[in-house]
Amino acid sequence: MKADLSSADLKGANLSSANLKGANLSSAYLENISWDEDTKWDNVRGLETAINVPEALKNDLTSP
Repeated sequence: MKADLSSADLKGANLSSANLKGANLSSAYLENISWDEDTKWDNVRGLETAINVPEALKNDLTSP
């Protein structure tokens, strides 16, 4: 089962070690979230429409 977090207000959420594989983050509010190397972002959808995606996260997800 994939989480539908579309339009969720995740401001300040601690996503350390969270399994977000395949989650829908369309229009989710991601200001001041935290994550770590154990957070699983595989096949996350909707980041292009998520709000306030931290630059560091964008960089992490686009790094080879």
